[in-house]
Amino acid sequence: MNRLHHSFSGYLRLMQISSTQLFVFVEGKQCDPYFFAGVCLATLNPHVSYEIFTARQLPGNTGGKQA
Repeated sequence: MNRLHHSFSGYLRLMQISSTQLFVFVEGKQCDPYFFAGVCLATLNPHVSYEIFTARQLPGNTGGKQA
């Protein structure tokens, strides 16, 4: 499934109007999201909503060390 791609300002607005309280940005594609989801579950209050984004989901041709 292809994700919707936003401009920088559109992405910022997406975060501003979201009900999510914490945004976690990680570089890796497989292990990092899984690892940091565990960190969030272990440390955050269960009522805190969070989303984990990889670098390739961000606008502007990001995507890790090469970018």
